Parts: sequence; C-alpha cells; structure tokens
Amino acid sequence: MPYLADIDYRSQIKDEIINNVINTDVSLRLDMESKAEAQMRSRLAIRYDVTTIFNQTGANRNAEIVMYYIDMVIYHLHSRISGGQIPQTRIDRYNEAMNWLDKVAAGSYLPQNLPQIIDADGDGTSDGNVVQSGSRAARDPYF
Repeated sequence: MPYLADIDYRSQIKDEIINNVINTDVSLRLDMESKAEAQMRSRLAIRYDVTTIFNQTGANRNAEIVMYYIDMVIYHLHSRISGGQIPQTRIDRYNEAMNWLDKVAAGSYLPQNLPQIIDADGDGTSDGNVVQSGSRAARDPYF
C-alpha cells in the first residue's frame, strides 16, 4: 500500500493542476513517489527506522514527512515536463524539503515521533549513530 494517498495532495496542489501535469496517468505519479521515497529513505535511514516510518498509514504518519514527501513528488512531476517551466514555489519547497532531510540526517534537527534505529547490540548507542574507527595491526618492517 502506498504511503501517500490521493487526498494528501489536495493540501498542496489542486486536483486539476496535478491531473494536467501527469496527463491523468497515475502511474507517473506513483513512479515519482517511489523516487522521492528513495531519496527520503537514504537520508532518514542514518538515524531512523525507515521501514516502520513508511509502513505507517493514515493519521499515524508523521505530518512533516508527508508534507515534504509531497513537495518532492510535485517537484519531480513538474521537472519531467521542462526544467524552465517549474514554478518557483515548487523549486523553493523542494529545496526546503532537501534541507530538512539533510538537517535530520546530520542530527541538527530531530523530528518528533519518528522511530529511531534500535540498539541491537545493547551498548547504549543507537546502531544508526555508531562510527567505527581503527586500523590494521602494525606490521613488522624487519625481515
């Protein structure tokens, strides 16, 4: 089941406009949704359980993710037509969505009610926040 529903778009774009952009071909919108979801997953997966996030439905979904997800989809749909015909509002909202995702990935913005990656090894640190360091064992340079 898709994360976004048709009704989600109505808060950000009129039905006539989106139908005009996709030429009433819903498969185009679904294709752009999958691409936008992949962009979101790649950034959110650093700190959050994206499988749980994108399996949520209805009112259980995070409102910020829904909003930015729609912004990204609408931008991609417009960019498919012609780069010079993308409305400035769509460019601005897409850039805002990408900035938000980058801040979330960097940890400088913590969205509410998103499931974080679980600490599977029990060391007290979320497995998404682990940075490993080290090197190979020293070699004996003498023969």
